[in-house]
Amino acid sequence: MDSLPNILYHYTSQAGLLGIIQTREIWATNLLFLNDSMELNYALQILHKEIKNLEKSVSPEEFGFVNEFGENLDTVNAPLSQNVAGIYVCSFSKTRDQLSQWIGYCPDEGGFSIGFDFNLLPPNLFKDQGFAFVKCIYDEKEQSGMIVKFLNTVIEAYCKNGVDPANTKRWEDFFSLAPQLKHPKFEDEQEWRLISKPTPIEDAEFRIGKSMLVPYLKIRLAEAQDKSIENKDIKKPLCCISEIYIGPTTHPNLSNISLENLLSKEGIIKSIDCDSGTVQKCEIKKSEIPYRPLGRFASR
Repeated sequence: MDSLPNILYHYTSQAGLLGIIQTREIWATNLLFLNDSMELNYALQILHKEIKNLEKSVSPEEFGFVNEFGENLDTVNAPLSQNVAGIYVCSFSKTRDQLSQWIGYCPDEGGFSIGFDFNLLPPNLFKDQGFAFVKCIYDEKEQSGMIVKFLNTVIEAYCKNGVDPANTKRWEDFFSLAPQLKHPKFEDEQEWRLISKPTPIEDAEFRIGKSMLVPYLKIRLAEAQDKSIENKDIKKPLCCISEIYIGPTTHPNLSNISLENLLSKEGIIKSIDCDSGTVQKCEIKKSEIPYRPLGRFASR
């Protein structure tokens, strides 16, 4: 398993940055409602290709079962899928200042690339919330291998238990795998993702999307607040933000000033030496990409 990079970047809007800093939380979106609606379809295409390749290597009964399983997965908008717990995804990139990321996830009025050093967080903070960090796979051969391995587990379950091809557990297993598979043309994004375990809709929140309500989960970036603290306005320290890039904007200097003020007010620091009391501030940097209107984008 690949080790987590020292810094991962999350591209977001002004509203997204404010929300992350002020609440000490970041949001994970339901897989079916991600910005790129083709993501799940890409994983399904690989699945169907590998199911077809299995026809000559398994029995007719096994092929019929796994083929029906794949067809049922295509019905993600049908009532059948309502019994399947949701998978929620939050995306990060190893790239700090990339034009395609600014274009894809930040609006014209300005955005930010937040550099997180998650190695500074308690080791089980995300695991305890039902999330795991996963590196996205862009290599087609590796993707096919992952899907074939998954299909073999489906066939093994059928041979052992005669499982229904609409089996909820296998659906959820596929939806957990799908967010890891990205089209090779997006390899320059070098994406990592926090991917949730299957989560019932009762645990989700809802936000306003472009054309529909979007289910999401909140992920804490700091340990839970001690309920015994009398002053509820005192927030848990947030030291995992190492640096923030100001995206292409018409007012980079004013953006720098306001961001410095926000970080100071909210107590966002990189580290503190308890012996000397020396505070290392979160670094603010400006995108090197010349400003021009980016158009039609939304925050992750």
